[in-house]
Order: sequence, then structure tokens, then C-alpha cells
Amino acid sequence: MNIDLRIFCFSGLLVLGGMSACKSGKNLEGAKAHGSVKKLEAVYATLIKTETYQWYSGKARLRASTPDLRVSATVNLRMVRDSVIWATIDKFGFEIARALITPDSVFVVDRLNREFTREALDVFMDEFGVRISFADLQNTLTGGVINVAAVRLQCSREEDCNVFVVEDGAGILGKHWVSGDEPPRLLKSYFKDTGGRTLELENSRWGTVDDTHVLPFGRYLAFVDNDGRTEVELTFSSISLDQPASLPFSIPVNYANAR
Repeated sequence: MNIDLRIFCFSGLLVLGGMSACKSGKNLEGAKAHGSVKKLEAVYATLIKTETYQWYSGKARLRASTPDLRVSATVNLRMVRDSVIWATIDKFGFEIARALITPDSVFVVDRLNREFTREALDVFMDEFGVRISFADLQNTLTGGVINVAAVRLQCSREEDCNVFVVEDGAGILGKHWVSGDEPPRLLKSYFKDTGGRTLELENSRWGTVDDTHVLPFGRYLAFVDNDGRTEVELTFSSISLDQPASLPFSIPVNYANAR
């Protein structure tokens, strides 16, 4: 697969589980010292609730690096919640790739190599050694929370942040730093899985969209595994909500199947 496309798709490969070796010694006792545990649990429930907007569109500058190379490009992103993710990747004013992702399928057109990929989402994601849901992918791209099904939730305070440590009972853990203001904002997350792979996410450059939603215009992701460290930085110049847009996608008949 074209490396530029792998980097784009990386930004969604985030259900790796696990917080770092950070100590959560405060956990529930720490929360009691700073406020009601129930209040912090309510904050977390608010954070993971489904967003009300159905359409999300944005244009961003992509900067990425892997152990092998560095890449910069422009990403145009459009999403219909729980239905479809559409994106193009442009370089020097020319489109180099286009992707269409649904809850069960992935379609990719690689214009540089005149190839296409068409396969099931879970098969496509297995190429990266992880399995991610469509919902987690869309939340990642919009700065939302990767929602680990919590068997245990620990709440604490660190400086001006609420901190949530989530465990699903199967080795998947997550740690989230959330602002103490209203509405609560996901500032960063850190994950580590049982295989030692780690993931960092950080949201920044917050702004108000449509006078209602406070969203991050900056997104940083770092993934570390046995092959090294991959970093992705997305800086959005524009974001719009609930403004339907076209999602044109077709596979040229003269393109070869990359598989």
C-alpha cells in the first residue's frame, strides 16, 4: 500500500488498550479529596456521549513521520456519523489518494500507483496488527474519546484536570486527561496494550464551531510498536458541522487491484 495512505489510516488505529506505567495512586481516594466521585463519573459519562451533529467536514494540514520517512500533505475529511468516512489526500495541489470507509468496508484509490484497494474493514485494519471499530475511528478523527467498555473506572484529579483510568477486564486500559471546565474537553489520552505497544493522543487549538460545539482544531497522535515510532499531526484550518456535502468516489476501470 502507498505509504501516504498508511499514515492517514494510522490516525484511526487506536484501540490498543492500556495506559502507561503511570501510577494512579490517587484513584477514588484522590477524587474524594477534590470532589464527589459521582460528579467525576458524571463528567466521564458526558464525555463519551454521542455527539449531536450528523455531518462533520474539515480541511487539515497533515504532517507525519515513520521510522522510514516524513510526509506532509493536505487532508479533506467528510463524515456522516455512524455511516461513512470520506477523505482525500493532496500533495502540491494534486490528489494522490482517496478513501471511503463504511462500518464494514474500506475502499481506497491510490492515484500515484494507479491502484485500488477494496476489502472488509476488519481485514484492512488487521494489516496494522490491531482491530478498530468504525465508531472509534470517527471519534479519533474528530477529537473524541476512544470508548473502552468500562468494567472499572477510576477518577482522580491532577492539577486542573480530571483524570479517568478505564479498564475493560480483558487487558485493555486507557487514561484520559479532561478539562475541568464546561463542557469538558478531552485534552489527551494515553494507552498501552499487553504487547507493549503505546498510543498517545493530544487535542489542542480549541475553537467554537457554529456557536455551539467546542472542538479541537489540532490533533497529535503517536504510535509506538516494535517497528518504531509513528507520529501524525493534523492541523485543521476549517471545520463545519451539519452541512451536507458530496462524497464522490469511484474506482477507475484501468486501475489494478493492489491485492
